[in-house]
Amino acid sequence: MSLMFGSLPSDNLFLVLAGVIALLTVITVILAILVFKLEKRIQSLTRGASGVSLEDTIRSLTEHEKRMLAFEGGVKKALEDLDRRVRRSIQSTATIRFNPFKGDATGGNQSFATALVSENGDGVVISSMYAREQTRVFAKPVQQGATTYELMDEEKEAITQGLNEVAS
Repeated sequence: MSLMFGSLPSDNLFLVLAGVIALLTVITVILAILVFKLEKRIQSLTRGASGVSLEDTIRSLTEHEKRMLAFEGGVKKALEDLDRRVRRSIQSTATIRFNPFKGDATGGNQSFATALVSENGDGVVISSMYAREQTRVFAKPVQQGATTYELMDEEKEAITQGLNEVAS
């Protein structure tokens, strides 16, 4: 008795099944080779060049990133502290020489007003009034470019020049 599969006799059916099995075998062998190659590539990737696993490398990089972020925070704080200190430090000096006795020939331009100011306009203005018989020295604090003490024109000019130098 011959089995019929559709219109194919059993001999032809055997040949078709043998061909399908052969084709599936070839495909299976090709897939096995590809899986083997892929497995080798994954092993080399996870093992790394020095034999360290990918997991260890990622863990090491994560720790390194944490240390770098902590270092960055420290650097930012240090820079902010330095910036604050620099703004408070004396950054400009200006000196105006003058003769306080303009109509009189005594004294010459031996008198002076010197302003020492920070970026914030804080500091001091030091003045010296020279005369043959005596010399007087005055110091007046400056805060934000002004002082509560009365200033001579030369002292005002020295403060203005010092603040202009800091601003430029």
